Amino acid sequence: TAVHEAVHMLTEQLDAYPLIDGGQIARIPALEKFARPGKIAGQFKRSDDFVKTYLRPGGASSADDFTYLLDEFNAYVHDLNTAIQTQSIAPRDVRLGHRDGMSAMMSFLMAYVAMVEQEEPRTWAGLYRPDVKHLVTTLWSEAERTIEKSCAIPRYSVDDAPFLTHICTPANGRALGQFLGRAPRCPRACLGTASG
Repeated sequence: TAVHEAVHMLTEQLDAYPLIDGGQIARIPALEKFARPGKIAGQFKRSDDFVKTYLRPGGASSADDFTYLLDEFNAYVHDLNTAIQTQSIAPRDVRLGHRDGMSAMMSFLMAYVAMVEQEEPRTWAGLYRPDVKHLVTTLWSEAERTIEKSCAIPRYSVDDAPFLTHICTPANGRALGQFLGRAPRCPRACLGTASG
């Protein structure tokens, strides 16, 4: 939690997203008008805490603002990366939901890209602006590498199965694959350890 919230603070102070391997990428200007991420909420289980927090009205700003969805996405990359780096001091006898948030955010971003391709041509075109494309592609690639590393730690999931299934369903990733210029990677090794 401390890492997650510190990443939010750093992002605000730097006006950029800090990356796990060092460096940073500038945020999309706040005045940029992309479609509301909350439009994808109906694709996921209404009672899920991540859906309620990040996509439903009355939750986080990420329901209304794509830049905040990316902010949460990046904070979860750092959150999971730090959990992996500190696994030797983590409790071994309990399941911790470190991978749950990352898999939820990856599902949300994948669903968002698919939705805007179909319904929001202005946002779809906006994603291809060079600065936005570089940002989203970089964050997605960091998330892929990080979640794949976490697959070796089965106790780092509590309820990630629905999100992992979403990420690993090829039809769900078609639009994102078109955007990335390659198929999004399925963290297949995590599927066998999913608890949910």
